[in-house]
Amino acid sequence: MAMLKLFWGEQQATVALVAVACIISGMNDSSLFAEFGFRPRWVYLVMQPNWTISSLPPRISPMKTYDLSKEPPRSPRVRLRDYAILARAIDKCRAHLAGTEGEYHFNCPLDQELFSFKGIDPEDFKLTVSSNDTDDPIALWVDQAGIHRTPHEIADWSNDLEEYNPSLDADRKEWFEGECRKLGLDPATTTLFDYLEADDTASFK
Repeated sequence: MAMLKLFWGEQQATVALVAVACIISGMNDSSLFAEFGFRPRWVYLVMQPNWTISSLPPRISPMKTYDLSKEPPRSPRVRLRDYAILARAIDKCRAHLAGTEGEYHFNCPLDQELFSFKGIDPEDFKLTVSSNDTDDPIALWVDQAGIHRTPHEIADWSNDLEEYNPSLDADRKEWFEGECRKLGLDPATTTLFDYLEADDTASFK
């Protein structure tokens, strides 16, 4: 049960266990799941073998969504389990799943810094976000999946990312200086996180 809750959340894990019990007992009434207010799409295929993917009911999810055309994602400085940018990546992923990304993009180069550091697949991250309506189980999954990182490694990585100034990077210097000028920022003293926060603010004045 604990492992199921990690990936799906408590409600979905309960439904999964009920589904297994029903299969073992020979029950095939998928309306049973209405009692839980959640109908996993795969349950219909298991309980109604003659159904096809196209005949499945729409997926019902308790996930909170974000409309990033109306509000920015959380600051990259917000940390979950001491991972910088994780909260922001979750917000963008939720908006991506809901089709409300606006000008933001999930799995952008910044998100990929996290995925690379932890050695996790963006699609697996997306699945985990879609299956959980709170941050905690997602952050726990990130912490336990992929490459094992010590608390010291996580803190160092987050601190380095927070202090990173793209103007010191030859490949990003020209782009970053141009973006900073648009916002009236001095690229020599502006970190990437400073820029992102200023850009978020300017986008929703």
